[in-house]
This record gives sequence, structure tokens and C-alpha cells, in this order.
Amino acid sequence: MPSIHRTAPPRRQRGQALIWLLGTMVLSGLVSAQPAPALKPVRYVYEVKGDLAAMTPWIELMHGLCKFQFKVQGKEVPPLELPSASTLANLVIEQQERLFDKGVEAHFEMRATVLPDYQQNCKLRVARTFRAVAGQVCGMAWEGRAEAATQADGSGGQAPELEPLEDEAESFRAMGKTCGLMSREKRGPDAFEGVRQTATAVGLGCVWLDEALPGESAVRPGATRFCMLPGDPLQGRLRRFFGGQDHFKLKVDMPIEPEGQALRTTAGALNFYRGEAVAFEVGKPIPSYRFTRQAVKDFIHQPLWVDFGAARP
Repeated sequence: MPSIHRTAPPRRQRGQALIWLLGTMVLSGLVSAQPAPALKPVRYVYEVKGDLAAMTPWIELMHGLCKFQFKVQGKEVPPLELPSASTLANLVIEQQERLFDKGVEAHFEMRATVLPDYQQNCKLRVARTFRAVAGQVCGMAWEGRAEAATQADGSGGQAPELEPLEDEAESFRAMGKTCGLMSREKRGPDAFEGVRQTATAVGLGCVWLDEALPGESAVRPGATRFCMLPGDPLQGRLRRFFGGQDHFKLKVDMPIEPEGQALRTTAGALNFYRGEAVAFEVGKPIPSYRFTRQAVKDFIHQPLWVDFGAARP
């Protein structure tokens, strides 16, 4: 039976083959012809403040329910005393902090609402929910949650709980992505390029979506408007928890409507707010602790019920 012998190609042929292979890899994006960008740390903080007109119907309803529960038991509660407009205007009812550095990412979110505390004779207090996730983009990460118990029997909440997240490296590799950049393909033009920008509290311009994409983002009367940061400050890096969003919201404007429309959501008035970014830092070092299990644990172990004036995480 004839045998097949494989012979090594001459040195010149091997050299030509290597050059051809490298050229093919560069053209196909497997090897970048340009050096990778120096990824800078990014810190983003977004806040939503309360509003008396929007939150009053919700507060009155929930206090009435609490008062009824006590009345059934033959107990009386003090009359409702609404917080002042200035108190609610300074109350942070939502805060999002997102941190990005080389190979690591962290998100810390707090939501709050004004509710009667059944454990304190229906006194109005601030009930809070915490969620945090931090760790390596393609490795170990941790997630934690905690939620205030708001029911009369002390139920309805969640004690602080911390759990590990699966290593995402293998799934990212299966999608053909590296642990550094989102992708190597050429990015398309920015849809916000050339659109009028609005000044913001963080010193950066933002673009209203309904002005940048009028055909796709037609704004109905009373609808929410989003003003987004143009460009990609994350420099195309892979995001594990922030999803595929390239843009950050710097302003959100939803007009307050009459007739108790704040009762649309169980969170109370979250349909009615004006939010804005209060920090956007690029290149400023972020302590490594902020991306650790301990940071998640510390964040979710904050008090779930607080009095007014102590609601900022």
C-alpha cells in the first residue's frame, strides 16, 4: 500500500506562508494593526430627586392604609404631616453609580420612596432598596441585594444577600469577543454627531434623543425625554453589567402631570422626576476596593429605613 510522506516546505516557502498568514489575520481583525487604546478609568453618577406635587398622592394613600391597619386594632396614629417641598426636593429617590477600569467594573444602585413605617406608628420615613455588582469583566464577580420590609407584618423586603456570579470569560470567548474591547470591527458613525448639545451640571454637553433621532424617538406630550452623552467614553471596552449601551444619560426630564398620576408605579412617583448626572470623571484613579466583594457587601448593608436627611447612600 503506498504511503504518503509530508515534507517540510523550503525555508523561503515557509517565510512566504507566514507573511501571508499574518496579513490575513490583520485584515480579518484577529491581529490589530493599531495599538490598543489606553483605557482610562470612568466614574458616572446619576441621581433623581423627589417632588412634593408628584409624591403627595402616593404618600397620602400609603399613610391611609397604615392608619386603617392600626384602626382595625383599636389604635390611633398621629395625623399625617407631609414633608416640606424643599425636603423632598433634596431627597435622592434614585442613585446610580457606575465604575469602569481596566478589566473590572462595578455598579451601585439605590432606590428610595417615602412610606409610613409600621414599626414606628405610621411615621413617614424613607424606605430604601440597594443593589450592587462588582468584579472582573471576564472573571469572578459578586452581586448583592437588600430591600426594606414595608408591610405591616414586617414582610415584603429582602435581607442583605450576597452571591457570586459565574465567570463570563468562556461565554465572551464563545461570542468571539475579547476581555478587553467590545469588538474589533469598524464602528459606525455616531448618530449624535452634529446635533445641538445642551449644557449639563457635569460640564459636558448632551443630546436630546428626540432631536437626534426625530423619526424614531417622537416625543408625545408628557413623555419622558432623555439627553445622552455623545461618543463612547468607555472606548469600546467590553461591558459585563452595563450591557451594550454606548451612551450615558446626563439629563432626564418627565413633566409632572396632575390628577394623581404618580400612582402609576408601586415605587411611588418614579414616573415623575427630573434626573441628571452629578459626576462624570474620566482618567481619575478609582480605588481597587470599589471593585471587590467587600465593596458590594458594605453597600447593601446600609440601613434600609432612614429618617429624612439621611437618605443619601
